[in-house]
Amino acid sequence: MVKYKKLFNTAPVNAKEKSMKKYNVLGIGNAVVDVISQSSDLFLKKMKIEKGIMQLVDRGRGELLYNSMDNRKQAPGGSVAIPLRVLEHLDLKLGS
Repeated sequence: MVKYKKLFNTAPVNAKEKSMKKYNVLGIGNAVVDVISQSSDLFLKKMKIEKGIMQLVDRGRGELLYNSMDNRKQAPGGSVAIPLRVLEHLDLKLGS
């Protein structure tokens, strides 16, 4: 059983753990990139995109959309990336 020194900091319990890198949080999940851009209703209609939804797309569709957007921004997304990004701002050591 691992004994906790304090919140987010565990004490090693054996020699193998002593040699391992220490992280406060380890995230395991799929890599997802959110692409954010403003667009017109005409663009959405042309690309057959319904307003107010999220879509996962394959590589070909993603490249078509990405290359057709103006002023696009990329941000990490997915169920693991966003909480890790928040925890990073709390100065925790992260591993992935």
